[in-house]
Amino acid sequence: MAVQKYVSNKMKYNKVLLKDPWLSSYVPKTLWFSVTALEDMLKAYPVVFIKPNSNHKGNQIIRVKSTPQQWAQFREKSFYELRYSYKEDVKTCSLKEVMKEVVNEINPNKKYIVQQGIDLATFDGSPFDLRILMHKPGERWQISGWLARVAKKDQIVTNHIRGAKVLPLDQALKDNGHVNIVDLTMKLGDLAQRISLALGSYFDLRILALDMAVDNDGNLWFIEMNSSPMFRKMFKELKNKEMYANIISTRNYILKKYKRTHPKKKVK
Repeated sequence: MAVQKYVSNKMKYNKVLLKDPWLSSYVPKTLWFSVTALEDMLKAYPVVFIKPNSNHKGNQIIRVKSTPQQWAQFREKSFYELRYSYKEDVKTCSLKEVMKEVVNEINPNKKYIVQQGIDLATFDGSPFDLRILMHKPGERWQISGWLARVAKKDQIVTNHIRGAKVLPLDQALKDNGHVNIVDLTMKLGDLAQRISLALGSYFDLRILALDMAVDNDGNLWFIEMNSSPMFRKMFKELKNKEMYANIISTRNYILKKYKRTHPKKKVK
């Protein structure tokens, strides 16, 4: 049976991290979706994302983006670009039209969040984020593997299933000359440990994946967590046999040692 619960509630695990004063600075501003919340977020940030609170694979995500000039002077007549993770449409709308479009697009039976957009670092002109696989085979969390996911051209998400290509972490970071790769990876490793400890303790987890980001100023961000991560195709594509073998052996060890006798449950 399942080793751990399936955790998909973004607001719930974000709140866990926000309780820690140090970790909270790495969490993008996130509100429950409403028209008022979306308007408030567009006043504060040039890019925001609307996402289902419980989702995976980059499904049903909408990005609303304004120009720097529009953002600096928020007003009803400003225009915003809307893009979607699930279709190729691109729309330019007034603020009023943005609200109407988003409300029409989202599923009324689901809960959604509005999240601050991060100005992601790029590789060959395309934004990328970081996937980190974390395992806890004993008393301590360990990083079993990590990589960069470079978004497909004109795609607003970096999910592998949405066409993103994978790269070794250091290769993606080398494209950003102002970043000290050694310092950043050390900081990233420490941050991943701290986040895993907080979320693992709260939700009783031993396996999780962290989606992290580096922005254009070299700052690190936590994007989301996955307690049932897809990894085989992604890490095979990386062609790092040692890393892949470590991921498989550690995961199998955990599954065997900590197998539970009750059914897998979903944390809502």
